[in-house]
Amino acid sequence: MILRFDLHLHSHYSYDCLVPLEQVVSAARRAGLDGIALTDHNEIAGSLRLASSLADNDLRIIPAEEITTAEGDLIGLFLSEWIPPGLSARETARRIKAQGGLVYVPHPLARGVPPRLCWSALWELLPDVDIIEGFNARSPFTADNHRAQTFALAHGKAIGAGSDAHFPFEYGRCWVEIEDFDSPQQFLENLRRGRAFGLRRTAYWLSGLSLMIKRVRLAWWRLQGRYGFQW
Repeated sequence: MILRFDLHLHSHYSYDCLVPLEQVVSAARRAGLDGIALTDHNEIAGSLRLASSLADNDLRIIPAEEITTAEGDLIGLFLSEWIPPGLSARETARRIKAQGGLVYVPHPLARGVPPRLCWSALWELLPDVDIIEGFNARSPFTADNHRAQTFALAHGKAIGAGSDAHFPFEYGRCWVEIEDFDSPQQFLENLRRGRAFGLRRTAYWLSGLSLMIKRVRLAWWRLQGRYGFQW
Protein backbone atom coordinates (compact mmCIF):
# COMPACT_ATOMS: atom_id res chain seq x y z
CA MET A 1 0.00 0.00 0.00
CA ILE A 2 1.29 3.44 -0.97
CA LEU A 3 0.91 6.19 1.64
CA ARG A 4 1.02 9.94 1.13
CA PHE A 5 2.80 11.86 3.92
CA ASP A 6 3.41 15.56 4.52
CA LEU A 7 6.58 15.52 6.63
CA HIS A 8 6.66 19.12 7.86
CA LEU A 9 3.72 21.02 9.30
CA HIS A 10 2.65 22.84 12.44
CA SER A 11 -0.15 23.24 14.98
CA HIS A 12 -0.93 25.81 17.67
CA TYR A 13 1.74 24.18 19.83
CA SER A 14 4.17 26.14 17.62
CA TYR A 15 4.63 29.77 18.65
CA ASP A 16 3.87 31.00 15.11
CA CYS A 17 0.77 28.92 14.35
CA LEU A 18 -2.85 29.00 15.51
CA VAL A 19 -4.19 25.72 14.09
CA PRO A 20 -5.73 23.50 16.84
CA LEU A 21 -5.10 19.76 16.74
CA GLU A 22 -8.65 18.98 15.66
CA GLN A 23 -8.21 21.22 12.62
CA VAL A 24 -4.85 19.60 11.85
CA VAL A 25 -6.65 16.29 11.41
CA SER A 26 -9.48 17.66 9.26
CA ALA A 27 -7.09 19.69 7.09
CA ALA A 28 -4.81 16.68 6.54
CA ARG A 29 -7.74 14.55 5.46
CA ARG A 30 -9.06 17.23 3.11
CA ALA A 31 -5.60 17.37 1.51
CA GLY A 32 -5.78 13.63 0.78
CA LEU A 33 -2.98 12.73 3.15
CA ASP A 34 -2.59 9.32 4.75
CA GLY A 35 -0.19 10.62 7.38
CA ILE A 36 1.74 13.59 8.66
CA ALA A 37 4.76 14.47 10.74
CA LEU A 38 3.63 17.17 13.17
CA THR A 39 6.83 19.17 13.58
CA ASP A 40 6.03 21.95 16.04
CA HIS A 41 8.76 24.41 16.92
CA ASN A 42 10.61 23.31 20.06
CA GLU A 43 7.60 21.37 21.28
CA ILE A 44 6.51 17.74 21.04
CA ALA A 45 3.49 17.61 23.35
CA GLY A 46 0.96 18.24 20.60
CA SER A 47 2.54 15.70 18.30
CA LEU A 48 2.57 13.01 20.99
CA ARG A 49 -0.99 13.83 22.00
CA LEU A 50 -2.23 13.58 18.41
CA ALA A 51 -0.34 10.32 17.79
CA SER A 52 -1.86 8.80 20.91
CA SER A 53 -5.42 9.92 20.14
CA LEU A 54 -5.24 8.63 16.56
CA ALA A 55 -3.42 5.37 17.29
CA ASP A 56 -6.25 3.29 15.81
CA ASN A 57 -7.30 5.81 13.19
CA ASP A 58 -6.80 6.01 9.46
CA LEU A 59 -4.52 9.07 9.70
CA ARG A 60 -0.96 8.11 10.62
CA ILE A 61 1.02 10.49 12.86
CA ILE A 62 4.81 10.57 13.12
CA PRO A 63 5.72 12.23 16.44
CA ALA A 64 8.26 14.90 15.63
CA GLU A 65 9.78 18.23 16.62
CA GLU A 66 11.44 21.07 14.72
CA ILE A 67 14.27 22.02 17.04
CA THR A 68 16.07 25.36 17.07
CA THR A 69 19.72 24.42 17.52
CA ALA A 70 22.59 26.85 18.02
CA GLU A 71 23.36 26.51 14.29
CA GLY A 72 19.84 26.40 12.84
CA ASP A 73 16.82 24.11 12.59
CA LEU A 74 16.78 20.32 12.70
CA ILE A 75 13.75 18.03 12.68
CA GLY A 76 13.63 14.83 14.66
CA LEU A 77 11.17 12.22 13.35
CA PHE A 78 9.83 9.32 15.43
CA LEU A 79 10.58 10.97 18.75
CA SER A 80 9.21 9.96 22.12
CA GLU A 81 10.66 12.76 24.27
CA TRP A 82 11.09 16.53 24.00
CA ILE A 83 14.49 17.85 22.95
CA PRO A 84 15.22 21.38 24.24
CA PRO A 85 16.25 24.19 21.89
CA GLY A 86 19.59 25.95 22.05
CA LEU A 87 21.83 22.88 21.98
CA SER A 88 24.49 22.44 19.33
CA ALA A 89 23.35 20.81 16.12
CA ARG A 90 25.61 17.84 16.85
CA GLU A 91 24.17 17.32 20.34
CA THR A 92 20.63 17.69 19.01
CA ALA A 93 21.29 15.05 16.36
CA ARG A 94 22.79 12.79 19.02
CA ARG A 95 19.64 13.08 21.14
CA ILE A 96 17.42 12.34 18.14
CA LYS A 97 19.42 9.18 17.41
CA ALA A 98 19.38 8.17 21.09
CA GLN A 99 15.57 7.95 20.86
CA GLY A 100 15.75 5.82 17.73
CA GLY A 101 14.62 8.79 15.67
CA LEU A 102 15.63 10.08 12.26
CA VAL A 103 17.56 13.30 11.62
CA TYR A 104 15.77 15.39 9.02
CA VAL A 105 17.22 18.68 7.72
CA PRO A 106 14.46 21.14 6.74
CA HIS A 107 14.83 23.83 4.04
CA PRO A 108 18.62 23.23 3.91
CA LEU A 109 19.47 25.62 1.07
CA ALA A 110 16.54 28.03 1.21
CA ARG A 111 17.69 31.62 0.82
CA GLY A 112 15.78 34.09 2.97
CA VAL A 113 14.98 31.47 5.64
CA PRO A 114 17.15 32.48 8.64
CA PRO A 115 16.40 29.34 10.75
CA ARG A 116 18.00 27.04 8.19
CA LEU A 117 20.99 25.02 9.35
CA CYS A 118 24.22 26.87 8.62
CA TRP A 119 26.41 25.44 5.89
CA SER A 120 29.31 24.43 8.13
CA ALA A 121 26.99 22.59 10.55
CA LEU A 122 25.28 20.80 7.66
CA TRP A 123 28.63 19.47 6.43
CA GLU A 124 29.69 18.49 9.92
CA LEU A 125 26.44 16.62 10.56
CA LEU A 126 26.16 15.02 7.14
CA PRO A 127 27.21 11.50 8.25
CA ASP A 128 24.38 11.49 10.82
CA VAL A 129 21.73 13.03 8.56
CA ASP A 130 19.04 10.60 7.36
CA ILE A 131 16.79 12.85 5.28
CA ILE A 132 17.21 16.12 3.37
CA GLU A 133 14.09 18.15 2.65
CA GLY A 134 14.02 18.41 -1.14
CA PHE A 135 10.62 20.08 -1.37
CA ASN A 136 9.47 22.81 1.02
CA ALA A 137 6.43 24.82 -0.05
CA ARG A 138 7.60 27.86 1.91
CA SER A 139 11.03 28.09 0.29
CA PRO A 140 11.04 31.50 -1.41
CA PHE A 141 12.84 30.25 -4.52
CA THR A 142 11.99 27.11 -6.49
CA ALA A 143 15.64 26.78 -7.49
CA ASP A 144 16.59 26.26 -3.84
CA ASN A 145 14.38 23.16 -3.65
CA HIS A 146 16.09 21.85 -6.80
CA ARG A 147 19.50 22.51 -5.24
CA ALA A 148 18.45 20.64 -2.09
CA GLN A 149 17.34 17.63 -4.15
CA THR A 150 20.64 17.60 -6.03
CA PHE A 151 22.56 17.87 -2.75
CA ALA A 152 20.62 14.97 -1.22
CA LEU A 153 21.18 12.72 -4.24
CA ALA A 154 24.89 13.60 -4.39
CA HIS A 155 25.36 12.51 -0.78
CA GLY A 156 23.10 9.47 -0.75
CA LYS A 157 20.42 10.93 1.49
CA ALA A 158 16.70 10.22 1.34
CA ILE A 159 14.62 13.11 0.01
CA GLY A 160 11.77 14.42 2.15
CA ALA A 161 8.99 16.85 1.35
CA GLY A 162 6.77 19.02 3.50
CA SER A 163 4.43 21.95 3.18
CA ASP A 164 5.89 23.66 6.28
CA ALA A 165 2.24 24.59 6.79
CA HIS A 166 1.19 27.12 9.41
CA PHE A 167 -2.35 27.50 8.04
CA PRO A 168 -4.82 24.69 7.20
CA PHE A 169 -5.04 25.48 3.48
CA GLU A 170 -1.29 24.88 3.13
CA TYR A 171 -1.45 21.22 4.16
CA GLY A 172 -0.40 18.76 1.48
CA ARG A 173 1.31 21.25 -0.82
CA CYS A 174 4.39 19.01 -0.66
CA TRP A 175 4.39 15.32 0.17
CA VAL A 176 6.13 11.98 -0.20
CA GLU A 177 4.62 8.73 -1.42
CA ILE A 178 6.04 5.64 0.23
CA GLU A 179 5.16 2.03 0.94
CA ASP A 180 3.70 1.20 4.34
CA PHE A 181 6.16 0.78 7.22
CA ASP A 182 6.24 -0.44 10.82
CA SER A 183 9.46 1.13 12.15
CA PRO A 184 11.59 4.25 11.66
CA GLN A 185 14.24 2.29 9.79
CA GLN A 186 11.70 0.73 7.45
CA PHE A 187 10.24 4.20 6.88
CA LEU A 188 13.71 5.43 5.90
CA GLU A 189 14.33 2.49 3.59
CA ASN A 190 10.95 2.96 1.93
CA LEU A 191 11.50 6.71 1.61
CA ARG A 192 14.69 6.04 -0.35
CA ARG A 193 12.57 4.13 -2.86
CA GLY A 194 9.63 6.52 -2.65
CA ARG A 195 8.80 9.71 -4.52
CA ALA A 196 8.67 13.31 -3.35
CA PHE A 197 6.34 15.93 -4.78
CA GLY A 198 5.99 19.69 -4.64
CA LEU A 199 2.55 20.84 -5.78
CA ARG A 200 3.03 24.59 -5.48
CA ARG A 201 4.84 27.17 -3.38
CA THR A 202 3.11 29.08 -0.63
CA ALA A 203 2.87 32.86 -1.07
CA TYR A 204 5.82 34.40 0.73
CA TRP A 205 3.69 36.98 2.56
CA LEU A 206 2.25 34.14 4.65
CA SER A 207 5.68 33.74 6.23
CA GLY A 208 5.40 37.37 7.31
CA LEU A 209 1.99 36.66 8.84
CA SER A 210 3.46 33.69 10.72
CA LEU A 211 6.22 35.96 12.03
CA MET A 212 3.64 38.44 13.27
CA ILE A 213 1.76 35.66 15.08
CA LYS A 214 5.04 34.55 16.64
CA ARG A 215 5.84 38.01 17.98
CA VAL A 216 2.35 38.51 19.45
CA ARG A 217 2.27 35.08 21.12
CA LEU A 218 5.79 35.35 22.55
CA ALA A 219 4.99 38.80 23.94
CA TRP A 220 1.82 37.43 25.55
CA TRP A 221 3.67 34.46 27.04
CA ARG A 222 6.35 36.76 28.47
CA LEU A 223 3.65 38.86 30.13
CA GLN A 224 2.38 35.65 31.73
CA GLY A 225 5.88 34.76 32.89
CA ARG A 226 6.21 31.64 30.76
CA TYR A 227 7.58 30.42 27.46
CA GLY A 228 5.75 27.90 25.32
CA PHE A 229 2.29 26.48 24.87
CA GLN A 230 0.33 25.37 27.94
CA TRP A 231 -3.12 23.88 28.31
